Amino acid sequence: MESLLWKLNDTEICMRCITPAIERAGWDVQRQVRREFSFTDGRIIVRGKMVARGKRKRADYLLYWKKSLPIAQVSFSHEATLVPQVVR
Repeated sequence: MESLLWKLNDTEICMRCITPAIERAGWDVQRQVRREFSFTDGRIIVRGKMVARGKRKRADYLLYWKKSLPIAQVSFSHEATLVPQVVR
């Protein structure tokens, strides 16, 4: 299966592997999971009188305990290692 994963794009891997794993873990995909979601507006950058926004933070999945309470972020990348990451 590992060789098959390298031939798929990120969206296909999410749909074939990650979404089913989240469902098997007991999450309600319709009510508790958001896919490919920006969860910040980006950092505010001020330079003199100019103001701009930085890059938005995105997640492949956000898991919600309640409608307005996200509790976990799941991201996937082909370059990712199996080291857990904490998002502030």
